[in-house]
Amino acid sequence: PKPHGVDPQEQEPAEEPNSKRLRRADGHSGDGTSGHHGHGEVLRARARSLAYQADQPFDPLKFEAWVEAGGPPRSICRAKGLLWMRGVSSPVVFQLAGSRTNPFETAPGGGKASSTKIVFIGEACAMRDGDEAAIKSALDACLC
Repeated sequence: PKPHGVDPQEQEPAEEPNSKRLRRADGHSGDGTSGHHGHGEVLRARARSLAYQADQPFDPLKFEAWVEAGGPPRSICRAKGLLWMRGVSSPVVFQLAGSRTNPFETAPGGGKASSTKIVFIGEACAMRDGDEAAIKSALDACLC
């Protein structure tokens, strides 16, 4: 089993402005932008992501209390993942946009839950040094 926590190896680095990108035959890059430096490239350069993984289930009440108490630091603007919740056989879909989250719903056709994976996305310049550790510590406290 993999250890749980934030994996800095899985963080997506900001793209270098002059890096080569895959181009489609129509002259656009694979992400739907043209070769010009547009808003998409600027936003990706400003974004930072981090991944959390756990091989133990969450206590649903503890996780819900964490979310209702404010969840991740305010520097995080988006999160998505599949959660392993104690007492729920299928993975639970988790989505966060700003301070709004979805109601707990199981993944359609999700099979049996056996781990948790969540990706958090924030604005790089707004993220503080302790944000990753705060997220890991808070989520670890929600595990069974």
